[in-house]
Amino acid sequence: MRDCLEHADELRQNGQLLDSQMLEGVATAKSVRVRNGRQTIVDGPFAETKEMLAGFNLIEAEDIDEAVRIATAFPWSHTGCVEVRPVQDIEAVRRRVNASLPGHTGPLHPNPV
Repeated sequence: MRDCLEHADELRQNGQLLDSQMLEGVATAKSVRVRNGRQTIVDGPFAETKEMLAGFNLIEAEDIDEAVRIATAFPWSHTGCVEVRPVQDIEAVRRRVNASLPGHTGPLHPNPV
């Protein structure tokens, strides 16, 4: 873990690591579903799997190839798995959704980008 933390500190100093958090164990998870107005809350993660999501690192990269290069340097990529996935621009999604509303004439978000 020391190597992981040191590597994260280096990425943060270089401006590439925007955020990172560890998640509590799967025993603390609750999965919530609402179907036809009925809610179901189940102890545990949403899917049964041999692997678990232990945390995340949000990095800044030029493209997916650079993100993969950065991920290969993470110490835990040598003993586990690092999933690399782009994030969506939530403000762009908000603008697209708002624009599809009937009679939409302007931004509905209090802080439009």
